[in-house]
Amino acid sequence: MKLAVPLLLVIIALAIYFAIRPAPKTEYPKASLDNDQAASIQPPAGRLQGELPIETNQTRIKRTKVDSEINTNANLKEIEQQIEALAEASAKGDSDSFQLIIAALKDERPEIRKAALDAAIQFGSRDAIPILKELAEKTEDAREKVEILDAIEFLALPSLSEIKRPRRTNSSPASGVNVTPK
Repeated sequence: MKLAVPLLLVIIALAIYFAIRPAPKTEYPKASLDNDQAASIQPPAGRLQGELPIETNQTRIKRTKVDSEINTNANLKEIEQQIEALAEASAKGDSDSFQLIIAALKDERPEIRKAALDAAIQFGSRDAIPILKELAEKTEDAREKVEILDAIEFLALPSLSEIKRPRRTNSSPASGVNVTPK
């Protein structure tokens, strides 16, 4: 009995060790062909000379990564160009620019919508307010909704030309204090 308990503890410790240790990595030697061997390999019947070999999972994954990187770079370039176009449109003030901004507000990409919202604010037309209200109702992203509502609030503010300031006269000083000359 005195020997059974320590033996049982050793067996449990070994079981835990083998259960948690990482599996050994098996590396296979890479086959290499010299030029004579490579030249003697013919493509299988039914395949044309120069046609790519049968695709393996490894090559498919590599090709997919390269394709996605190319697509990502092309998409980034397109997004940058569209953001630049929106920035230019916000400064123009014509109806074509306004239509470009409104169309971009409905884009599926959040970067474009954000740039379009900034352009709408810079453009400063209150005609965008009904469209922005509609977008605020439809959007599910809380942060984007707040940005849209802030833009609506900003566009609804009166402009400086709309604010009537009281005219100053010589008899009534700006501070409201009567000053008599000595």
